[in-house]
Amino acid sequence: MPYSEAIITSVGVSVHQHIGNFKESVTLSAKQLTNPSISALGAIEERIKYAKTEVSRDDQARNMDLCITLLTEAITGARELKSQRYKQKARECYNLLRVAWPREQAVKTLGREHF
Repeated sequence: MPYSEAIITSVGVSVHQHIGNFKESVTLSAKQLTNPSISALGAIEERIKYAKTEVSRDDQARNMDLCITLLTEAITGARELKSQRYKQKARECYNLLRVAWPREQAVKTLGREHF
């Protein structure tokens, strides 16, 4: 069964994230978001995965602003497509942001506005 580049890259993101190779996972995530063949739901999923990787990374400083931007875009897309599954995945990722940055006003605002 032939797989598209978008699917193979998405699997690569997940594998690299799982083994702790955050730099490669982030690189693939950024590449994936510029892929013109990715579906609307795929783009939402990739934004959530990207935010999850960024908030989990331990190889360099985490980028809170990027995580908030990615998660906001994912939540907006999930609402537009009425996807309960991706709203739930976004909520799970948001919980990671709350753990990573418990006192940051931007994270609290994200939660108030979207959850």
